[in-house]
Amino acid sequence: LNGLKATNFWQTAGNSGTSPTNGNFLGTTDNQPLELWVGQSRALRLEPDTNNFGAPNVIGGAPNNFVDPGIYGATIAGGGVLNYTTNGYEPGPGSNHVSAIWGAIGGGRRNTVAADHSAIAGGHDNLIQPLAYDSAIGGGSFNTINNSDEESVIAGGENNTVQTNADAAAIGGGVQNSAGGFYSTIAGGGANTVQTNAYAATIGGGVQNSAAGSYSTVPGGVNNNASGDRSFAAGDGALAADYGSFVLADASGGFFSSTASNQFSVRAEGGARFVTAGAGMTLDGQAVVPSGNYVFAYSLALQPVSTPAAFQDATFNNDAQANGWAHTPGSSQYLCAQTGLYLVQYTAEASIADSMSMRGTLNSMEIPGSQAYATPANFGPTVVISKSFLASINSGSFLTIQFTGNSPSDNLQGGGSGSFRPSISLTITRIQ
Repeated sequence: LNGLKATNFWQTAGNSGTSPTNGNFLGTTDNQPLELWVGQSRALRLEPDTNNFGAPNVIGGAPNNFVDPGIYGATIAGGGVLNYTTNGYEPGPGSNHVSAIWGAIGGGRRNTVAADHSAIAGGHDNLIQPLAYDSAIGGGSFNTINNSDEESVIAGGENNTVQTNADAAAIGGGVQNSAGGFYSTIAGGGANTVQTNAYAATIGGGVQNSAAGSYSTVPGGVNNNASGDRSFAAGDGALAADYGSFVLADASGGFFSSTASNQFSVRAEGGARFVTAGAGMTLDGQAVVPSGNYVFAYSLALQPVSTPAAFQDATFNNDAQANGWAHTPGSSQYLCAQTGLYLVQYTAEASIADSMSMRGTLNSMEIPGSQAYATPANFGPTVVISKSFLASINSGSFLTIQFTGNSPSDNLQGGGSGSFRPSISLTITRIQ
């Protein structure tokens, strides 16, 4: 060999003292590719960069894996197959193919990267089309990122598609999901669709859900559609069709739709439960489910008519139950702490010589429909005077029960044989 020693050649038992800085290397000195074979078949091909950018192509795996001419910086780490048959399923060759600069395929088979700076990690029959720059498919099968879908991602699953012009869209997995909106996301599930032009819309999962409005959201469920911009639909058959609408639908059947913008709609045919640990609920700043707002009070004292035909305040000495109202025992006025609609009920035992009247007042003004009237009964002078009425009462207003008679002998007095014999009792309950 022209007098060269054995140490000048690469040996099957290995070499020592080699250094690339001293000009030692294993490879070619021209523009021909270098291949390593195993089992009489190519396992690794290194192709020079004919554009002189210093970015060779690395092609591993089956010998039918290939990179298009003129491409540089591409990588096929492995995978591919010359002939594959499993019980007759998917027979035949399946090469991995890169036709874009700096494109990469990690493995799998029949995967194609046609967009610059894009990658498919594995799986089979996945495709990144030519204008989907900087995109990625993690794996799965038959997933596609279409043209003009820059910076889009499909993590896995099967038959998922990022549609044309859905830049920066993402599909996490699942089956037959389609993301068509710019910045749109489908986390998983099956047959879910983010419609074209649904900017930044999201579907979390479920089946056959659709998001057609920009910034709309369907967290999951089935047959939900958020078609209004900034809308939200969840459950079974929820249709958030209006701007800013929020729709929750139970599984009682059929579709349930919003009817106005910025509307909160709920279908719950099994009823609705809200557990607030006693905090209550408010609507437009007012409680709709009161948490502790009631009064039950009574008086055992004899209360005679001071001036016939002139109303006077009834007093209450005992506040057996009181919440949300202020009252001093022995006085007459009850101060309201919360605006709302109240049911008021009073009952008095009256000894009547002539006739007596009672009423409720709000801030010293008679409440319409609150008055009751009584005359002596045939069987005796003692009768019951009682009334129930509704009153809209504002916070800071005071409620008073008043009575009068046409004789100075008329009075409120307790009777009976029990330990407590009230002359008058009062119940106040907030209902709205």
